[in-house]
Amino acid sequence: MDNQFFTATPMYSIASFALLLLSFSTGWASSGSSPAHMAAAMDRLESSSPRPLVVLVDPVDGVPSLLRGFEAGPWQGVPGTVAMSFLEDYGEALGLRPEGSSWEPVATRGVGDHWLVRLRQTYLGVPVLGAQVVLKVDPRGLVTMVAGKPKMLRGHLPPLNISAEQASSIAVGSIYGEPVAEPEPELLLSTDPWTISLIYQAMIYTRNPVRAWRVRVDASTGRVLDFTDTRNLARGQAYEHNPVNSQLVDVELEGLPLDAAELIGDDITVQSVVFDAFGNQDYQHLAQADEQWDFYYEPDDTDQICTDPFVEVNTYYHVASIHDYFQQVHGHEYTGHYDILTNYQESPEEPYDNAYSAAGYNGGYIIALGQGIVDTGYDSDVIHHEFGHSIIDDLTDVTSALSYPLGFDEYGFNVSPHAMNEGMADYWSSTFNGDSHSAEYFGSAFGLSCLRELDNDYTCPEDIYGEPHWDGQIIGGTTWEIHELIGAQAADELFYAALGLMAPAPSFKDMAEAVREAADDMSDAGSLTLEQLDGIDQVLERRGWDRCGRWIEMGDGQPEQGTWLGADLVSDYLGASVCDLGRAFGILFPLPFQYSFTTPPASEGAPESLEIHLELTPYGGGSFADEDLQFSIYIRRGQPVTFSVANLNQWLSYDYAYNDGVQDFDLAFDFDDEPDPLLIPAGDEQLPLEPGTTYYLDVAGMNCVTTEFSLTANLLLSEPEGDAAEASSGGCGCTTISSGASHRGAAVVMVLLLGPALRGRRKSSRRAPCGAPPLTTTTRAIQ
Repeated sequence: MDNQFFTATPMYSIASFALLLLSFSTGWASSGSSPAHMAAAMDRLESSSPRPLVVLVDPVDGVPSLLRGFEAGPWQGVPGTVAMSFLEDYGEALGLRPEGSSWEPVATRGVGDHWLVRLRQTYLGVPVLGAQVVLKVDPRGLVTMVAGKPKMLRGHLPPLNISAEQASSIAVGSIYGEPVAEPEPELLLSTDPWTISLIYQAMIYTRNPVRAWRVRVDASTGRVLDFTDTRNLARGQAYEHNPVNSQLVDVELEGLPLDAAELIGDDITVQSVVFDAFGNQDYQHLAQADEQWDFYYEPDDTDQICTDPFVEVNTYYHVASIHDYFQQVHGHEYTGHYDILTNYQESPEEPYDNAYSAAGYNGGYIIALGQGIVDTGYDSDVIHHEFGHSIIDDLTDVTSALSYPLGFDEYGFNVSPHAMNEGMADYWSSTFNGDSHSAEYFGSAFGLSCLRELDNDYTCPEDIYGEPHWDGQIIGGTTWEIHELIGAQAADELFYAALGLMAPAPSFKDMAEAVREAADDMSDAGSLTLEQLDGIDQVLERRGWDRCGRWIEMGDGQPEQGTWLGADLVSDYLGASVCDLGRAFGILFPLPFQYSFTTPPASEGAPESLEIHLELTPYGGGSFADEDLQFSIYIRRGQPVTFSVANLNQWLSYDYAYNDGVQDFDLAFDFDDEPDPLLIPAGDEQLPLEPGTTYYLDVAGMNCVTTEFSLTANLLLSEPEGDAAEASSGGCGCTTISSGASHRGAAVVMVLLLGPALRGRRKSSRRAPCGAPPLTTTTRAIQ
């Protein structure tokens, strides 16, 4: 969920913030707060602030989703008690304690001289999926930061007709593979903008094949809502010791018992995937100790050698090395054992050109290293990347509410959390190995010097594509630039701390504030200079992290450009008819971001018309074929456009799209061809153009091809009247579309993510009328 940015400075006082809060007419009843009470609470926090108070506000309900720069308290007790005391004193006024909701502890982690307390929301006693807050508590018992916000829920719970035992049986029956243990489903509340659902969520670990399934079952009907293989995939990384750039060296295999005959250590077990005569997966320790309890084997990187004991030894060493690094340098507290699978293949005839990590048993993790075009267990960057996922998971619940690899929520395609997960895994691999080249050995199989390069200049939103590893290069490039700016030791400390400060599903903007908060702490401790703080700010701003919230405020002259995924993304899975199939089931691909703009105040002239230009070209060149395009533009006043999420991985191997369930908008245009410019007059009944008003735009559809888009919008203003007219510069009738900053006397360009231009057919508003039941759509599960 995105936020508007507010900083309390002499220019923007708390009084000004109160006026901002008064603009939010919805949400107060459900949040349990009011503009006056929130303004008073902000006043109290600002008076305690050692530095400018930073607030990120959700524009839907006006509830802050991040506050930093204050010192509230002190309170007595352990960190969890201090966190709950803050919510007791401030929670209701800040909208963090809506009626019927409470908070329960998830984890408390010590970082440096402070603690991070993570709480999750419950509503009427049931935990709410994806609703968490993290509070930062210092040694004095002061709370200095809050990240995250509750879901605003009202009404009774749906009926609970299915028991946990029934849900377990249903979940097991919905997946393939042999469960290694009986799942223990957890009862949760799942929400979208209109409905509350009781669901059971079960984690099921299987062999034949090895999978880490997350299954969600409707607790009222017993219907399987979705099942997702939660393994984090990677395509290889640069490593310090590999056949391309290093030689064999003698190493110590730490963590093994003195008489270990196999690679079963205190914290790590490494074994290989083997197959029986019927082609079923099993596990076996290929590496066996010799008479001196040593493990000396020669490497054999011949293609498709799946009985290689050397890779077990190589993998154990690199996992143990980075495991010790996080424990010794960052004081990381591991939650369980690491089970590593090498020589991994899906079947005897199915090479696995990849690697993955997933949550394992009793808080541990599974890492599988594929034996395909190359053996990824020979590439330490791949190993360290997959291990990095486990550290990210331990520190923050960043992606649990989103499907992988493409995540969707009520506001559209949410690329940021998975990009962060992959980009930070790249960072940990590269900083540990000491170079920015990721996976030289794996890359060599494709004729590349490396698979990914962290020394890059990628920015958001310009370089967003929609695939987590690609988008993660923006995260990797930014963090590596800061790494080079302040040094490896300081950068590692900075990003380890920032991860723990992130609420679930953070945007780039949320991530930027977490990094800044961690940097401020390091500056207070004397480990970063003011010059370095300024440098970090400049890198984050130049890389676009401050722009890329859950929606993007349009700027003052430069088009917004990017990439919009099409059905060709999944053509390898469903064949040539994927576009027709997708359209038959009403599947939508939204843009990676929504876009917002705010019209100037009345003193600068009344809006006369809004003209939107959309240009689309096929990704990679060429031209559009007949029926390639089919999409809609949605515009809403005051709040973002909302969708209904549909998980389709009962048909596919992963979730990838929306069902046609646009929930709320004021105006929509349909297109199946390259469009002409859209002209919206000021007197439009469905979307009146008003001064000082924020509008949100989104685009969703089922194009057959991935497209590059460029969107511009020009707002025409009438002449200001009276004194305002005399003060205007030259009487120009055109103005910028702005996010509320200064307005210049020139036409501004704003760009959306799309393909070819638009010839439109208008849709009527589908907003539910007052007193009527909310609009719902049927989610079609595809087998």
